[in-house]
Amino acid sequence: MSTNPPGAPRGHPLAAVWQLPGRIRRGRPRRLLLRGLIAAVLSLVVLRLIPGTPAAPADVTGLILWFVLTGRKDLVPRPDAVRRPGDNGRYAPGDSDRRVSAGL
Repeated sequence: MSTNPPGAPRGHPLAAVWQLPGRIRRGRPRRLLLRGLIAAVLSLVVLRLIPGTPAAPADVTGLILWFVLTGRKDLVPRPDAVRRPGDNGRYAPGDSDRRVSAGL
């Protein structure tokens, strides 16, 4: 799979959307699904408990924001992301120094 939409230049804004299915598939799809289910169920509970109040949309928005911000941890890093040595000991693919990422 290409990292950019066909015919799009490098760094195209739609590249993140284009890469999303592969990042989910190679990441932690079950954890992401669990987070999505939790956010959906809690949103339905909020809408059931406090329907028609000004707090309901704010609570649902907060749950969506929680899902988006915490769900990024369950995706594989972007192919063009640059890893620093202090970034959990992981380097970008193709990096010459594999000792740190191998735990040696």
